[in-house]
Amino acid sequence: MGRCLLFAILVLLLPGCTSVGSASLVRDQTNYSRQAGQAEREELLRGIVSLRYSEIPSFLSLQQVVAGYQVESSVSTRIFPDRLGGSDVGGSARYTDRPTLTYSPLDGSEFYTELVQPIPPGAVFYLLGAGWAPDTIFWASIKSINGISGATEDSVSGVGYEDAEFEQVVELVRKLQKSDALDVRLRTNGDHGNGSNGYATVLWLADVSAREKTKASLQELKELLHLDGSLDRFDLVYGRLGTDGSRILVQTRSIMQTMVLASSYVIVPEDHVEEGRTSPNITNGERSELVTLNIRHATRQPDEAFVATKFRDHWFYIDDRDLESKQTFAVLMLLGMLAQDGQTTPSPVLTIPAG
Repeated sequence: MGRCLLFAILVLLLPGCTSVGSASLVRDQTNYSRQAGQAEREELLRGIVSLRYSEIPSFLSLQQVVAGYQVESSVSTRIFPDRLGGSDVGGSARYTDRPTLTYSPLDGSEFYTELVQPIPPGAVFYLLGAGWAPDTIFWASIKSINGISGATEDSVSGVGYEDAEFEQVVELVRKLQKSDALDVRLRTNGDHGNGSNGYATVLWLADVSAREKTKASLQELKELLHLDGSLDRFDLVYGRLGTDGSRILVQTRSIMQTMVLASSYVIVPEDHVEEGRTSPNITNGERSELVTLNIRHATRQPDEAFVATKFRDHWFYIDDRDLESKQTFAVLMLLGMLAQDGQTTPSPVLTIPAG
Protein backbone atom coordinates (compact mmCIF):
# COMPACT_ATOMS: atom_id res chain seq x y z
CA MET A 1 0.00 0.00 0.00
CA GLY A 2 2.83 2.37 0.83
CA ARG A 3 4.46 1.85 -2.57
CA CYS A 4 1.21 2.56 -4.34
CA LEU A 5 0.98 5.83 -2.41
CA LEU A 6 4.53 6.71 -3.48
CA PHE A 7 3.62 6.01 -7.09
CA ALA A 8 0.65 8.33 -6.86
CA ILE A 9 2.83 11.12 -5.46
CA LEU A 10 5.36 10.71 -8.27
CA VAL A 11 2.65 10.89 -10.89
CA LEU A 12 1.32 14.11 -9.36
CA LEU A 13 4.76 15.72 -9.21
CA LEU A 14 5.88 14.75 -12.71
CA PRO A 15 4.01 17.52 -14.64
CA GLY A 16 5.71 20.15 -12.49
CA CYS A 17 9.14 18.88 -13.53
CA THR A 18 8.57 18.89 -17.27
CA SER A 19 9.26 22.63 -17.76
CA VAL A 20 12.62 24.03 -16.70
CA GLY A 21 13.00 26.97 -19.07
CA SER A 22 11.14 29.64 -17.09
CA ALA A 23 12.94 28.70 -13.89
CA SER A 24 16.29 29.07 -15.68
CA LEU A 25 15.79 32.56 -17.11
CA VAL A 26 17.43 34.57 -14.32
CA ARG A 27 20.14 32.01 -13.65
CA ASP A 28 21.15 31.53 -17.27
CA GLN A 29 20.93 35.18 -18.28
CA THR A 30 23.27 36.07 -15.41
CA ASN A 31 25.68 33.19 -16.03
CA TYR A 32 25.96 33.64 -19.80
CA SER A 33 26.32 37.41 -19.46
CA ARG A 34 29.09 37.03 -16.89
CA GLN A 35 30.97 34.43 -18.92
CA ALA A 36 30.62 36.44 -22.15
CA GLY A 37 32.05 39.49 -20.39
CA GLN A 38 34.95 37.48 -19.01
CA ALA A 39 35.68 36.07 -22.48
CA GLU A 40 35.77 39.59 -23.94
CA ARG A 41 38.21 40.74 -21.26
CA GLU A 42 40.50 37.79 -21.89
CA GLU A 43 40.30 38.33 -25.66
CA LEU A 44 41.30 41.99 -25.30
CA LEU A 45 44.20 41.13 -22.99
CA ARG A 46 45.41 38.44 -25.35
CA GLY A 47 45.27 40.91 -28.24
CA ILE A 48 47.38 43.40 -26.27
CA VAL A 49 49.94 40.73 -25.37
CA SER A 50 50.05 39.51 -29.00
CA LEU A 51 50.92 43.01 -30.20
CA ARG A 52 53.72 43.11 -27.61
CA TYR A 53 55.23 40.23 -29.58
CA SER A 54 54.45 41.92 -32.96
CA GLU A 55 51.64 39.49 -33.75
CA ILE A 56 48.41 40.77 -35.30
CA PRO A 57 45.60 39.60 -33.01
CA SER A 58 42.53 37.80 -34.29
CA PHE A 59 39.08 38.14 -32.77
CA LEU A 60 35.86 36.14 -32.76
CA SER A 61 32.52 37.89 -32.45
CA LEU A 62 29.84 36.11 -30.41
CA GLN A 63 26.67 36.23 -32.50
CA GLN A 64 24.17 34.04 -30.71
CA VAL A 65 23.70 31.86 -27.64
CA VAL A 66 20.95 29.23 -27.63
CA ALA A 67 20.32 27.41 -24.36
CA GLY A 68 18.68 24.01 -24.93
CA TYR A 69 17.18 21.82 -22.23
CA GLN A 70 15.65 18.38 -22.30
CA VAL A 71 13.96 16.56 -19.42
CA GLU A 72 12.86 12.95 -19.73
CA SER A 73 11.25 10.87 -17.00
CA SER A 74 9.25 7.71 -16.69
CA VAL A 75 7.49 5.81 -13.92
CA SER A 76 6.29 2.22 -14.05
CA THR A 77 4.45 0.01 -11.56
CA ARG A 78 3.33 -3.56 -11.31
CA ILE A 79 0.85 -4.75 -8.67
CA PHE A 80 0.49 -8.45 -7.86
CA PRO A 81 -3.01 -9.21 -6.55
CA ASP A 82 -1.92 -12.04 -4.35
CA ARG A 83 -2.49 -12.51 -0.67
CA LEU A 84 0.78 -10.73 0.11
CA GLY A 85 -0.34 -7.58 -1.71
CA GLY A 86 3.00 -7.37 -3.53
CA SER A 87 3.89 -4.52 -5.91
CA ASP A 88 6.87 -3.25 -7.93
CA VAL A 89 7.52 0.45 -8.65
CA GLY A 90 10.35 1.76 -10.87
CA GLY A 91 11.34 4.94 -12.63
CA SER A 92 14.04 6.85 -14.49
CA ALA A 93 14.90 10.46 -15.26
CA ARG A 94 17.37 12.31 -17.45
CA TYR A 95 18.23 16.02 -17.73
CA THR A 96 20.27 17.45 -20.62
CA ASP A 97 21.68 20.99 -20.94
CA ARG A 98 23.12 21.50 -24.43
CA PRO A 99 23.85 25.19 -25.24
CA THR A 100 24.79 26.29 -28.75
CA LEU A 101 27.14 29.25 -29.26
CA THR A 102 27.63 30.87 -32.66
CA TYR A 103 30.85 32.79 -33.40
CA SER A 104 32.08 34.58 -36.49
CA PRO A 105 35.60 35.90 -37.19
CA LEU A 106 36.11 39.64 -37.12
CA ASP A 107 37.39 40.52 -40.59
CA GLY A 108 36.81 42.71 -43.61
CA SER A 109 34.70 45.81 -43.00
CA GLU A 110 33.95 44.78 -39.41
CA PHE A 111 37.67 44.52 -38.64
CA TYR A 112 38.22 47.98 -40.11
CA THR A 113 35.27 49.58 -38.33
CA GLU A 114 35.94 48.13 -34.89
CA LEU A 115 39.75 48.09 -34.82
CA VAL A 116 41.26 50.39 -37.48
CA GLN A 117 38.81 53.29 -37.75
CA PRO A 118 39.42 56.11 -35.22
CA ILE A 119 36.99 56.45 -32.36
CA PRO A 120 34.60 59.42 -32.96
CA PRO A 121 35.79 62.48 -30.98
CA GLY A 122 32.26 63.12 -29.75
CA ALA A 123 32.07 59.67 -28.18
CA VAL A 124 35.31 60.30 -26.30
CA PHE A 125 34.11 63.60 -24.88
CA TYR A 126 30.73 62.14 -23.94
CA LEU A 127 32.67 59.90 -21.55
CA LEU A 128 34.13 63.03 -19.96
CA GLY A 129 30.66 64.49 -19.65
CA ALA A 130 29.56 61.27 -17.95
CA GLY A 131 32.23 61.71 -15.30
CA TRP A 132 34.97 59.33 -16.46
CA ALA A 133 38.48 60.38 -15.45
CA PRO A 134 40.10 62.50 -18.21
CA ASP A 135 43.57 61.15 -17.38
CA THR A 136 42.82 57.66 -18.70
CA ILE A 137 40.45 58.81 -21.45
CA PHE A 138 42.97 61.26 -22.94
CA TRP A 139 45.90 58.83 -22.60
CA ALA A 140 44.09 55.93 -24.27
CA SER A 141 42.10 57.63 -27.00
CA ILE A 142 43.60 61.01 -28.00
CA LYS A 143 46.75 61.36 -30.10
CA SER A 144 46.52 65.12 -30.28
CA ILE A 145 44.16 67.98 -29.50
CA ASN A 146 44.55 71.22 -31.47
CA GLY A 147 48.09 70.21 -32.39
CA ILE A 148 49.18 69.28 -28.83
CA SER A 149 50.46 65.69 -28.91
CA GLY A 150 49.67 62.95 -26.47
CA ALA A 151 51.68 59.75 -26.01
CA THR A 152 52.83 58.04 -29.19
CA GLU A 153 52.51 54.31 -29.60
CA ASP A 154 55.11 51.97 -31.07
CA SER A 155 55.11 48.25 -30.32
CA VAL A 156 58.80 47.99 -31.27
CA SER A 157 60.50 51.04 -29.79
CA GLY A 158 58.06 51.58 -26.93
CA VAL A 159 56.07 54.70 -26.09
CA GLY A 160 56.86 58.36 -26.53
CA TYR A 161 56.23 61.10 -24.04
CA GLU A 162 53.22 63.39 -24.04
CA ASP A 163 53.85 67.08 -24.63
CA ALA A 164 54.01 68.98 -21.35
CA GLU A 165 51.09 71.04 -22.62
CA PHE A 166 49.06 67.86 -23.12
CA GLU A 167 49.31 67.05 -19.42
CA GLN A 168 48.30 70.65 -18.64
CA VAL A 169 45.20 70.25 -20.82
CA VAL A 170 44.28 67.05 -18.95
CA GLU A 171 44.74 68.78 -15.59
CA LEU A 172 42.56 71.72 -16.62
CA VAL A 173 39.85 69.46 -18.04
CA ARG A 174 39.86 67.56 -14.75
CA LYS A 175 39.33 70.80 -12.79
CA LEU A 176 36.54 71.97 -15.08
CA GLN A 177 34.89 68.56 -14.93
CA LYS A 178 34.79 68.71 -11.13
CA SER A 179 33.35 72.22 -11.31
CA ASP A 180 30.60 71.17 -13.76
CA ALA A 181 31.94 73.72 -16.22
CA LEU A 182 32.32 71.20 -19.03
CA ASP A 183 29.37 69.94 -21.05
CA VAL A 184 29.02 67.98 -24.28
CA ARG A 185 25.96 68.53 -26.45
CA LEU A 186 24.62 67.47 -29.82
CA ARG A 187 23.64 70.18 -32.29
CA THR A 188 21.39 69.20 -35.17
CA ASN A 189 21.24 70.27 -38.81
CA GLY A 190 23.42 72.75 -40.64
CA ASP A 191 26.87 72.72 -42.18
CA HIS A 192 29.51 72.63 -39.45
CA GLY A 193 32.71 72.83 -41.41
CA ASN A 194 32.82 69.43 -43.07
CA GLY A 195 30.31 70.08 -45.84
CA SER A 196 27.67 67.70 -44.50
CA ASN A 197 24.35 68.25 -42.80
CA GLY A 198 23.27 66.30 -39.75
CA TYR A 199 24.73 66.33 -36.25
CA ALA A 200 27.66 68.16 -34.73
CA THR A 201 29.09 67.45 -31.28
CA VAL A 202 29.73 70.62 -29.34
CA LEU A 203 31.93 71.12 -26.28
CA TRP A 204 30.48 73.81 -24.07
CA LEU A 205 32.89 75.52 -21.70
CA ALA A 206 30.62 77.43 -19.35
CA ASP A 207 31.54 79.55 -16.37
CA VAL A 208 28.83 78.17 -14.09
CA SER A 209 30.57 79.41 -10.98
CA ALA A 210 31.66 82.86 -9.91
CA ARG A 211 34.81 81.46 -8.39
CA GLU A 212 37.96 83.03 -9.79
CA LYS A 213 39.66 79.62 -9.91
CA THR A 214 37.10 78.32 -12.43
CA LYS A 215 37.40 81.44 -14.56
CA ALA A 216 41.17 81.16 -14.55
CA SER A 217 41.05 77.49 -15.61
CA LEU A 218 38.67 78.27 -18.45
CA GLN A 219 40.87 81.07 -19.72
CA GLU A 220 44.04 78.98 -19.47
CA LEU A 221 42.48 76.07 -21.35
CA LYS A 222 41.31 78.34 -24.16
CA GLU A 223 44.78 79.86 -24.45
CA LEU A 224 46.47 76.41 -24.55
CA LEU A 225 44.12 75.23 -27.29
CA HIS A 226 44.27 78.56 -29.17
CA LEU A 227 40.52 79.05 -28.88
CA ASP A 228 38.60 82.28 -29.24
CA GLY A 229 38.29 83.62 -25.69
CA SER A 230 34.93 85.26 -26.44
CA LEU A 231 33.26 81.94 -27.32
CA ASP A 232 32.00 79.26 -24.97
CA ARG A 233 30.89 76.57 -27.46
CA PHE A 234 33.26 74.76 -29.81
CA ASP A 235 32.62 72.08 -32.44
CA LEU A 236 34.53 68.85 -31.92
CA VAL A 237 36.05 67.77 -35.22
CA TYR A 238 38.42 64.95 -36.11
CA GLY A 239 41.77 66.37 -37.26
CA ARG A 240 45.16 67.60 -36.15
CA LEU A 241 46.02 71.06 -37.46
CA GLY A 242 44.18 74.11 -38.81
CA THR A 243 41.91 75.34 -36.04
CA ASP A 244 40.29 78.76 -36.53
CA GLY A 245 39.56 79.37 -32.87
CA SER A 246 35.96 78.12 -33.05
CA ARG A 247 36.70 74.39 -33.33
CA ILE A 248 38.60 71.80 -31.34
CA LEU A 249 40.50 69.43 -33.60
CA VAL A 250 40.87 66.03 -31.97
CA GLN A 251 42.96 63.28 -33.52
CA THR A 252 41.64 60.14 -31.84
CA ARG A 253 43.17 56.68 -31.87
CA SER A 254 41.69 53.53 -33.27
CA ILE A 255 41.25 50.57 -30.94
CA MET A 256 44.24 48.92 -32.61
CA GLN A 257 46.39 51.97 -31.83
CA THR A 258 45.13 51.98 -28.25
CA MET A 259 46.04 48.30 -27.92
CA VAL A 260 49.53 48.96 -29.31
CA LEU A 261 49.95 51.74 -26.75
CA ALA A 262 48.80 49.42 -23.94
CA SER A 263 51.05 46.61 -25.18
CA SER A 264 54.11 48.64 -24.20
CA TYR A 265 52.99 48.23 -20.59
CA VAL A 266 53.14 44.42 -20.77
CA ILE A 267 56.03 43.17 -18.63
CA VAL A 268 57.62 40.28 -20.55
CA PRO A 269 60.19 37.68 -19.40
CA GLU A 270 63.78 38.85 -19.82
CA ASP A 271 64.72 35.68 -21.68
CA HIS A 272 62.14 36.52 -24.35
CA VAL A 273 63.88 39.87 -24.80
CA GLU A 274 67.34 38.29 -24.93
CA GLU A 275 66.17 35.78 -27.53
CA GLY A 276 64.83 38.58 -29.73
CA ARG A 277 61.17 37.58 -29.40
CA THR A 278 60.06 41.04 -28.24
CA SER A 279 61.38 44.48 -27.33
CA PRO A 280 62.79 45.40 -23.89
CA ASN A 281 60.45 46.33 -21.05
CA ILE A 282 59.93 50.05 -20.61
CA THR A 283 61.27 51.65 -17.46
CA ASN A 284 59.22 53.45 -14.85
CA GLY A 285 60.54 56.74 -16.21
CA GLU A 286 59.11 55.92 -19.64
CA ARG A 287 55.62 55.28 -18.33
CA SER A 288 52.98 57.97 -18.63
CA GLU A 289 52.17 59.84 -15.44
CA LEU A 290 48.51 59.93 -16.47
CA VAL A 291 47.73 56.25 -15.93
CA THR A 292 48.74 53.07 -14.16
CA LEU A 293 48.72 49.84 -16.14
CA ASN A 294 50.63 46.78 -14.93
CA ILE A 295 50.30 43.63 -17.02
CA ARG A 296 52.49 41.04 -15.33
CA HIS A 297 53.59 37.54 -16.29
CA ALA A 298 53.86 34.22 -14.44
CA THR A 299 54.78 30.65 -15.30
CA ARG A 300 51.63 29.33 -13.59
CA GLN A 301 48.04 30.50 -13.73
CA PRO A 302 47.72 33.26 -11.10
CA ASP A 303 45.24 32.84 -8.27
CA GLU A 304 44.47 36.53 -7.75
CA ALA A 305 43.85 37.66 -11.34
CA PHE A 306 41.25 40.14 -12.51
CA VAL A 307 41.86 38.91 -16.05
CA ALA A 308 44.46 36.45 -17.32
CA THR A 309 45.41 34.79 -20.58
CA LYS A 310 47.98 32.17 -21.51
CA PHE A 311 50.28 33.19 -24.33
CA ARG A 312 53.11 30.95 -25.47
CA ASP A 313 54.67 29.53 -22.31
CA HIS A 314 53.53 32.16 -19.80
CA TRP A 315 50.43 33.59 -18.18
CA PHE A 316 49.87 37.32 -18.55
CA TYR A 317 47.48 38.98 -16.13
CA ILE A 318 46.27 42.02 -14.22
CA ASP A 319 46.24 41.48 -10.49
CA ASP A 320 42.79 41.77 -8.93
CA ARG A 321 44.33 43.83 -6.12
CA ASP A 322 45.70 46.42 -8.58
CA LEU A 323 42.71 48.79 -8.65
CA GLU A 324 44.27 51.47 -10.86
CA SER A 325 45.28 48.96 -13.54
CA LYS A 326 41.78 47.48 -13.43
CA GLN A 327 40.29 50.93 -13.96
CA THR A 328 42.57 51.57 -16.92
CA PHE A 329 41.64 48.23 -18.45
CA ALA A 330 37.94 49.01 -17.93
CA VAL A 331 38.38 52.19 -20.01
CA LEU A 332 40.01 50.14 -22.78
CA MET A 333 36.99 47.82 -22.75
CA LEU A 334 34.63 50.78 -22.85
CA LEU A 335 36.44 52.39 -25.79
CA GLY A 336 36.19 49.09 -27.63
CA MET A 337 32.42 49.21 -27.24
CA LEU A 338 32.31 52.80 -28.49
CA ALA A 339 34.33 51.82 -31.55
CA GLN A 340 31.46 49.59 -32.62
CA ASP A 341 29.28 52.65 -33.21
CA GLY A 342 27.62 52.33 -36.60
CA GLN A 343 28.18 48.60 -36.83
CA THR A 344 25.54 46.71 -38.77
CA THR A 345 26.39 43.43 -37.04
CA PRO A 346 23.65 42.62 -34.52
CA SER A 347 24.46 42.22 -30.85
CA PRO A 348 24.68 38.67 -29.49
CA VAL A 349 21.28 37.09 -28.86
CA LEU A 350 20.62 34.80 -25.90
CA THR A 351 17.71 32.43 -26.48
CA ILE A 352 16.36 30.55 -23.45
CA PRO A 353 13.40 28.20 -23.92
CA ALA A 354 10.69 29.19 -21.45
CA GLY A 355 8.12 26.49 -22.11
